[in-house]
Amino acid sequence: METSPSIPEEIINEFKKTFKDSETYEKIILPEICADTFKNPWYHDTRIEKRNLDSANLQQMKEFKLKKTNENNNQIVNDFIIVY
Repeated sequence: METSPSIPEEIINEFKKTFKDSETYEKIILPEICADTFKNPWYHDTRIEKRNLDSANLQQMKEFKLKKTNENNNQIVNDFIIVY
């Protein structure tokens, strides 16, 4: 199966609107994404939104872990200063 970047729904609709009434529309070989019967599930908006949310959550977890590591390191340095 051939894959390509996601094509926004507005572009697909504009394509259909532009060419649907054309005499040559039936002769145009349409990409699968322009066919009414086909949609790749991995390009749905809900899946993209979920991926973006997962990415944001991962970034928050990384920031939290870095903050805790920095706090721990600061505590170790402060303890060292007090002892010596």
